Formats: sequence, structure tokens, C-alpha cells
Amino acid sequence: MKSLVILCSLFCLSRAFSCTCTKQPSLEDEVAQSAAIFTGRVVVMQVVSLENHDMVLVGFKPEHFYVGSGSEKIWVLTGMGRGDCGFKFRLDEKYVVFAYAGRTSKKHALETDICTRTEMLVNRAYEPKRKLQDLLTTRD
Repeated sequence: MKSLVILCSLFCLSRAFSCTCTKQPSLEDEVAQSAAIFTGRVVVMQVVSLENHDMVLVGFKPEHFYVGSGSEKIWVLTGMGRGDCGFKFRLDEKYVVFAYAGRTSKKHALETDICTRTEMLVNRAYEPKRKLQDLLTTRD
């Protein structure tokens, strides 16, 4: 019985600290909410501690900006992926990143998580690229 209580407690605790994303917004809504949308390769990753919470600071070499602009390297903050909605980036892989204005740190202006449309680009062109470009053209 004692084991059952401990197991139930651990399950309830893990559920309390797990990430929950609501329904993914439409591409139009995501574009409207994003401070930057770009494709780029991960060139550096480092764990940083902000407000007693570990996060991952990811450096990208951007290739194309759909929204926003940047320099030779752009920094994006994300969670560790242990129930905090952090996106699991991999070094030297290419991604399309939907980033929002930073909420965790004023020093790091951009953040992303698994609740956005951020995704790895796996040997293919970004599929919604045409729709995204058309959408942005009509906004101008």
C-alpha cells in the first residue's frame, strides 16, 4: 500500500511539472505572435542558469529570415526539456525556428519551445515555406 501511495505521489508530481501545450495555433496566428522566424543551423549550445532555473542558450547561424532580422549568429533561449516545454535542439542540425520575445530574461531577447512550430529540417525544404512567404507578402 505504501508503494502505491509513493508511486501515485510521484505520478501526480510529474504531471504538475510537465509541459502542456494547447492546440497549435494556425500559421497565421503563429506568424503574428512571433518576434522572429528563421531557418538556421545550431552552432553552439550552452546551459545557463536564470532565476535558479537551468535553460539552454542556443546559437544559430541563420540562413533566411521570414520575420525579424539578425546578424551572423542569433541566440535563442529554450527550456531543458524536462517538463518545461524546452525544445531539444541538436548541434549542427538545421531548423526553422519560431521565436517569441523573451519572457525569462531581458538579456536574451528570443525564446522558443515545443509549443511553437519550431522543427528540424530533415533533408527537405521547409514545407509551409510558400504559404509563409505568401502570408508575409500580404502583410506588407
